[in-house]
Amino acid sequence: MRFRKYVTLGILSMMSISLFAQDPSNLDLELQQEGILDKDFHYTDSPKTPELYRETTAMINHSIPIDVGDGVQMIQALQMPGIATYIYRVPISSEHLSQEQIYMIKKEYFPQLKSTFCFAVHKHIHYRANNRREKFIYLDENGKMYMEIDIQASNCD
Repeated sequence: MRFRKYVTLGILSMMSISLFAQDPSNLDLELQQEGILDKDFHYTDSPKTPELYRETTAMINHSIPIDVGDGVQMIQALQMPGIATYIYRVPISSEHLSQEQIYMIKKEYFPQLKSTFCFAVHKHIHYRANNRREKFIYLDENGKMYMEIDIQASNCD
């Protein structure tokens, strides 16, 4: 079923995969150096923190829509300290999907999506320290939300 790979494409398009690391990643260290993370990798109250995420969101959304394959487009992103939300438009009508089909898609692919997300969580200490959360929202061709996947760092082993 074509719908299943859209879930995978969504998460893979936004996550870079690299080796597991117990030491701080370059991103962790850069954010600490900028004063955005404290010594324990928690977000600070620095004015730089929300500004960084506003800039990141604007940069991603400047390139919107982003084609991720098979007509699926990321149409909006929101980055904030500890959470990211990505919204995708899928070229289907959700009227043709039963709740059982949607449930089966989530059930089949959630373990793979969680594994991919957790790989990134293990790479970046600040993801764990701040219990990072990523939400993937899927809209049909008419803009109706038919599926949401929410993954949190605390669910990673």
